[in-house]
Order: sequence, then C-alpha cells, then structure tokens
Amino acid sequence: MLKGLIITLLLISFFVSTVYPNIEADLSKSLGCSSESTLHVGGSGGGNYTSIQDAINDASDGDCIIVYPGVYHEHLVVSKSLRLKGVDANSTVVDGDAESSDAVITAPFTSIENLTFRRSGGYCNDSLIEAVADNVSVHGCVFCNARNGLLLSSSVNKVENCFFSHLGVGVDMEHSSRNTLCNLSFKSNALAVFLNSSHFNVLSSFEGCYNGVDLLFLRSNVNRVENCVFFYGNENQGSIYIDSSTGNILSNCFLHDNGYSIRLYNSKGNKILNSSMSYNKEGVDFYSSSHNTVYRCIFLGNNLGVYSDESSNKVLYSDIENQKSFGVIGQKTFVDARYSWWGSVFGPGGRGIGVGDKILWLFGRVRYIPWLLRPFDAIKASNVAFKEPTSSLCDASVRAFAENDSDGDLCSNQWEEKWGYDPFVWDDHLHLDPDNDGLNNVEECVADRWGSNPFHKDIFVEVDWMQKDFKLSEEYKERLTTLFRQHNITLHIDDGSLGGGEQIRDQMDLTYKDVVDIYWDDFLHNNLDNPRKGIFHYVVLCHQVPARTSGGFCFIGWDSIDGFTLAVGYDRSRFLPKKTGFVEASTFLHELG
Repeated sequence: MLKGLIITLLLISFFVSTVYPNIEADLSKSLGCSSESTLHVGGSGGGNYTSIQDAINDASDGDCIIVYPGVYHEHLVVSKSLRLKGVDANSTVVDGDAESSDAVITAPFTSIENLTFRRSGGYCNDSLIEAVADNVSVHGCVFCNARNGLLLSSSVNKVENCFFSHLGVGVDMEHSSRNTLCNLSFKSNALAVFLNSSHFNVLSSFEGCYNGVDLLFLRSNVNRVENCVFFYGNENQGSIYIDSSTGNILSNCFLHDNGYSIRLYNSKGNKILNSSMSYNKEGVDFYSSSHNTVYRCIFLGNNLGVYSDESSNKVLYSDIENQKSFGVIGQKTFVDARYSWWGSVFGPGGRGIGVGDKILWLFGRVRYIPWLLRPFDAIKASNVAFKEPTSSLCDASVRAFAENDSDGDLCSNQWEEKWGYDPFVWDDHLHLDPDNDGLNNVEECVADRWGSNPFHKDIFVEVDWMQKDFKLSEEYKERLTTLFRQHNITLHIDDGSLGGGEQIRDQMDLTYKDVVDIYWDDFLHNNLDNPRKGIFHYVVLCHQVPARTSGGFCFIGWDSIDGFTLAVGYDRSRFLPKKTGFVEASTFLHELG
C-alpha cells in the first residue's frame, strides 16, 4: 500500500512539474508573452505568485505578468516597463476596497490589458488607474464603481476597447496631450471624458449613454472627435460641452435623445462636421462663441435646432427640419445659415419667407438666402443602432448596513420587528417598496435613523449652501413640507437637523466638473459607501448654475440624477428681498419634481 502511495505521489509530482508548466507556456504564448520572461499570478501552477504587486517587484523591464481569474485586493505601483495582462477582464479584478488608487503607473512603455479595476478611493486624486508616465497602453479593461476611472497626467498614451461605468469621471485628462483613445464605451457616469488643458488628442469610436456629460473640453485645443455615438443623456446637461477651447474638430458623430447635444461657451474656431443631432432638447448651443462652423449636419426633431447668444458662427449645408419650436434662434448674434435645407422648398418660416423650420433673431441677424431645395444625402440617426454597453461587474452594488440580521435579508431584526416583519423569515426586501416612494425596504431600513416610514411616502433632501444667507428660510421650508404633506408625502429637509447640510466652499462660477467635485467632497464626503447615497437628494444653494446663470439645474454627481443646484446668488441680485424666498422655493419645488 505504501509503495502504491509513493508511486501516486511521484506521478502527481511529474504532472505538476512537466504538464502544468506546458499549459502555462501555451497560455503565455496565446496571450502574446514568451514563457522565458513571463510571471504568473493566481491559478494553481507551482511557484505562481498570489500577489500582483509581488510579481511586479520581482519582474524586470520587458517582462510579462499574466494574472489568472480572481479578485485581488491590492494597490499597485507599476514602476517597471511591463505587460500586465489578465486572462479575462470579466473575471480578473483589482479591487481597491475604497481606498487610494488601484494602480499608479510610473514607468513608460507599460501595458495594462484585460483587467477590471473597481472601488478606488473617493478623494479627488484617487483613481482606478493613474498614468503619470508617457507611452502607457491600456487595452480591454473595465473601470467601475469609483470617483475617477482613468487619470492621465502624461502624454502619448493609447487607450482602446475599454468600458467605463458608475464613475464620477470616466477618463480624466489633465495637461495630457497627443493621446489616442478609441473604441471606448461609457454608461452611467457623471462625466464620461474630461479634457483639462489637454491638446492634440484623438478620440474615436466612442459609445455612451445615461451620462451627465459625455465629453467636456476645458481650455483644451486642437483635439479630434470622430465616429462617436452618444444617447439618452441628462436633459439638463450637454452631451458635448466645449468651454474656452479652440480648434477642435467633431466629425461623423450621432447625438440622440440628450439634453443639449453640443454646447460651446467662450470658444472659437471649432468645427462640427457631418454629424447628426436628433430628438434632443437642443442641437447646437452657442454662447459668447465665434468663428465656429457647423457643416453638413442633420438637425431632426429637436426641441430647438440651433441657439446662438452673443455669438457669430456658421451653420452651412445642413438639414434643419421638423424641430418642435425653431430651427434657429439668434439673440445679439449673427448666424450664417445659408445653403441649408429647412424641410421645405420654400425655405424657412418665422422671419424667413417660407414654411419650413422657423427662424427668429433679436438684435442680430440669421442669414438664410440661398437655401437648398432638397436635403443632402446623409446618414440619419434612425439608421444608427443605439446599443447600451453592459458589464456584469459594473452594476451598482447593493450596500447593506444592517447589523443583527438573523435571516440574511439585509434588514435588521429590530427594524423588521418594528414594522411587522418576521426577523427569522427571509423577505425580498431589496425588491419590496410597499409605499411606492422609490425607496426599497433595505433603503428604508438604512433611513430609519432619519425618520423614514416604509408604509408612508418619504422624500429626503440634503441642502448645502455657499453663503450663510443663502439658506432656505424657516418660513419657506415649512411651506414646502406642508405642500408635500397635503399629498401624503413627508419631506425631510436636512440643512443640519439630520446630520448633514452645511456651509461649503464659496465659488462664484461653477463648471460641470465643479459640481461633481462638490458632490463627492460635500455630500458623499469622499466615501463610496456613504449610506445617504440613493436615499437623499442633494441640493447646492450657489451663486449661479453651470453653463447658465439663473434657475435650477439637475445634475449627475456619480451615476444617477440625484442632485441639483439653485442660483440663489443670482436671484437675490435680481429680485426684491420679499420675492426671493418665493422664487427659490418655487425653483426648489420644480427641480424636486
């Protein structure tokens, strides 16, 4: 018997020492790595590393590290020029446990492939991957559930075939130039791509949906955007927003069912070519922007085709038809809209002489003669497939905070006894919402500390303010709560009474990026697992709202529309004191719905 056991152990040893290395060698070869310079992490091979960072520490420049499926709770520093390659991005995960950055790349000519990065920290400098070295390549990766996805503060990098979801900012390019980003997908992010003082970049073949803003250019010049499809964006934000930027070219893009398709503010010399804007709130919006050109574009079924304020721009050889209100509106502006099709051989209506899409100008001019007698041949949005990108690893995670939960249904025994549930019988609380107020029972359990009732509708709102006198008055808070009470809804306004609500940093002008930072710093307090997320709406009482001056503005701070700003400072500069409270309360009510 002992002899047989020895023979068995020898055979196993032979298999491990000869057959398994051959399997690993074949895998290395299939992944494009030579077996002589390849290190392995995870899996079951003899001598494989259990930590990615340990493999990085032992590697040399030019080596390849293959990572087998699993969840690796690490914070990587890649200080050597390596290829770090996962076997499968859908099952090979680097998880930062909501602290600092998942990976920082300090060595040039580094390649990261086929990995999922999730849950880095919630501070402004935390990211899933930060590339501070040039010539970094990121391919086939998934980024999700964090404040910042990919942070590029270097140049000449390449990012392709990646998916970004549930992020404050998907790709953040800070003083980063001559990068190539292609075949990227974005879903449910506050900002999909942010370029800050970044130039000469190529952004190609993007797909995005349910984002607050798909592309935000701030002081970024001579970039190219081509062959992109963006749809189902936030109504109050812009799919593409160009701020104080020059010489950018957007071509062959399809923007469908967004708020503002393209907005330009204080920007000059940009071109929008061969693109389609359909069924949006607005097609193109110019404000204080001049010498920009829209050429051979489709405007179809938008509320408003082109709006121009204090600007001088060209909209040439374009199809402008079937807008719900006006084809073009100009205010203190000049728009050269010649050689365009207006939906009728008789030309535009309104101040035009025909019956097509109407035009209107105040203290300026819209030039429209001559016009086209037929539409030009172009691909319309109805011929483009809008497919939502998905990843099973990027769904919003269920955050449960219950202690003493005997039946494991995510609600505490105490809460279940309080509201008539059996604490020893499992209930599907995640999908139970008996009062139909949008909070499931798991969220109701969390919100119990703030006075929620699972059988009576509750709305929770946290209010922050930039100046002490911006706070809502007690009179109008009482009016608001009374109004909701008349509809059998309890409105909980937290301006300090429920543990939130505070005076925050004062800032006169806000950008879209600023409101995302305020959301993370002052509402979530840099905590990915803040229990208020998903329960409270968040309101900022500020001087003026982004991209506009007055009124209210709903925004996405992370992955859903749960925040809005109110331009209290503007209101108080325009209205008598006895009127401002009414205006602010009315806008508050409107934005809250």
